[in-house]
Amino acid sequence: MDELKLFNKSIQNVTHVNGVISQGVTEPVKAILDNGDVVVVKYPYNRCGTVVLLRELIGSCLGELLSIPIPEYGLCYLSEKVISMGLSNMEEIPTLDNRNAGICFYTKLYENTSPVQSEWLKSRNTYEYAIIAIYDDFLLT
Repeated sequence: MDELKLFNKSIQNVTHVNGVISQGVTEPVKAILDNGDVVVVKYPYNRCGTVVLLRELIGSCLGELLSIPIPEYGLCYLSEKVISMGLSNMEEIPTLDNRNAGICFYTKLYENTSPVQSEWLKSRNTYEYAIIAIYDDFLLT
């Protein structure tokens, strides 16, 4: 069996933290990686704990193996310096502090997206969306 793609990816460095993502119980942040990608970064000491991040990482790996459409993902390094710079430029995030310096999980941010509406699903491949919904529920994400 081939190696998981995740383990063939290099760990990207976070260069800037730009703000809080309003959706999500883990209080993720919008950030820029050293390759220029704008991403959603989830860090270990969040309100829900590390288990949520492990589920997302495992789910992303499995989703990729099962050819389920998922956002680009990976691991990134968030430094204390970047955390401090980010916090000085935005509203306070109670759980983002220097304890979170280190390896974090990210997914690529797709701007201008909207929640799926039932009317929209009627005209699309509902099988694909059913698989995604079942998969998401299975992972408890």
